[in-house]
Amino acid sequence: MSDWLGAGSFKKLLLAFEDPHLRFSSTPPGYVYDPSRHRVPPAKQRAAPGLAEATEPVADLVERLYGVIGLPRLDPLQYQIVFEALAGQSGQGSTLGDITKNARDYANDQGASIGRQAFAFVTRALHLADHPIADKQASPDEIAHLFRSSVQQQARDAQLELEAEDLRLLDELLGVAVSPDRSLRSGS
Repeated sequence: MSDWLGAGSFKKLLLAFEDPHLRFSSTPPGYVYDPSRHRVPPAKQRAAPGLAEATEPVADLVERLYGVIGLPRLDPLQYQIVFEALAGQSGQGSTLGDITKNARDYANDQGASIGRQAFAFVTRALHLADHPIADKQASPDEIAHLFRSSVQQQARDAQLELEAEDLRLLDELLGVAVSPDRSLRSGS
């Protein structure tokens, strides 16, 4: 993995150049541009309806991750319902279609309208974390931690390095508390 010539991240490397022609936009997925040669990136759109209950920094992170890896636009409460629903389906040997349908139905019973694609995204992320949901039983907390690790790895694979504040916001979004010991062991 690159340390971007000692800067730690691509954005920090560009900021170190202090080029008066470069402008930065945090509009997801983030832009570097020269206003004399490029159009200004589009203004930030309002948060997706599912993010109405999230704080602005959390909603901004979700939008950035949505733009880069397709992270579902859910708020912290919705993610907790997703993790509970998938925990109830885990380890039963069901097909992924049945798992996502049953989990969606559970969410609807809880009063949360969450589409199957959000459950499919999480189950794929768990599979990438070597925890196929159909085969292995897991608690909601375990699913949240595995999902967090997978999201962080997917972002890294997409060349998006999450800063310490981003990781804190991701923990807030997913309802996980990562101890310093645990984050060092998991490579977070």
